[in-house]
Amino acid sequence: MTQTMNKHLVRMRLIGRILCPLHAGTGETLDPFSLVLHKGRLHRVDLEDILTNLDPAKARVAADLISDNKLVALRQRLQEWYDPTRHPARWTVGMSPAFAGQYQQAMAHDLNRLEIAAHRRHPVTGQPYIPGSTIKGALRTALVAQRAAAAHGSKHHELMQMAADKRRQGDFEPTLFGRKPGEMHRDPFRALRISDAVVTSGPPHPDGTPRPDPMIVGTVTVRSLSTGAVNQPPEPGIPMQYEYIRGELMDQNLATRFECSVAFDEHALKEGNLTGTFRPPELAKTAHDFYLANLHYERERFMTPWNLTGRLKRLYDEAAELKPEKGQFLLRLGRFSHLENLTVRPPLRHAYSPQKKSEITEGSGRGLAEDAWPFGWVLCRFAAAKE
Repeated sequence: MTQTMNKHLVRMRLIGRILCPLHAGTGETLDPFSLVLHKGRLHRVDLEDILTNLDPAKARVAADLISDNKLVALRQRLQEWYDPTRHPARWTVGMSPAFAGQYQQAMAHDLNRLEIAAHRRHPVTGQPYIPGSTIKGALRTALVAQRAAAAHGSKHHELMQMAADKRRQGDFEPTLFGRKPGEMHRDPFRALRISDAVVTSGPPHPDGTPRPDPMIVGTVTVRSLSTGAVNQPPEPGIPMQYEYIRGELMDQNLATRFECSVAFDEHALKEGNLTGTFRPPELAKTAHDFYLANLHYERERFMTPWNLTGRLKRLYDEAAELKPEKGQFLLRLGRFSHLENLTVRPPLRHAYSPQKKSEITEGSGRGLAEDAWPFGWVLCRFAAAKE
């Protein structure tokens, strides 16, 4: 069966150029004691390994500091004692200037509450990656939104009723694709397989020198339209600490890429009794149309009033030049993608805000890296599978 099914797989690659910061988190935060600052980079270490392999004199000092609950002094000592040749780090990561200042201040206090949201990394190699489910979910959102917008007549009326009724919102997508709720075996996205995407620094410079590591720990603030007047920068929110991938726009030396394998199961599409099926050309076009419209929306609603469009000009220009008919398209991935990129468009959009305790149809803020860069914009293209 496996061999037969594999003959029906149309394989290709998905290659992405990451232009803006991107965070695909685990929901976990990094323990401050698992990080040691060494030569300007944070090293993810095994604290137990370091403490159990100290020489006797240092071990006594560490034990006394722990007994006296002198955590600041212990952190300082561990930083002094750390030897990467004896205790290799699982991985290392750079810091933005803003975060570096926050980190030094936090390390000087016993109650260090500097929590860093971790990006997904391979548990063995420490290599950062983007889950295939994240990419597949972004493609799915676009297809659902575009097909819902194209519905008309009685089907449009039925979808409107479902979208407005919290008890029936779970039936929205099955109805859109022409299947009954609970018939997951008929979901058209069963025919699409996407692997996790490995993140790399990209091709070297023309002279052969390597690109810098795109991973960094930096600050994220949420700007709100309600906190600043038009053409005046609003006061940023409380800074949060995130490990994220830096995009090309943030540094001219960057050429950040990801790559994953994609397979369309033609056997499932033809014989699997799936509903609402699609092919790669439609997927590329719907994704590009959906996210390009949302990019324009974000530019006019947020970036223009905040005078941030200048640094994003390359994003706007290159996104407009993509050709979906050649398998090129725009995506928005990961954390801080915001409401309009996660669901259908009004009037079908009915989202609930726990903070406002009311229904909302659009957001009023943006999460920005270093108070300047929106998250998640990626230029993608389908390419032939490697032999």
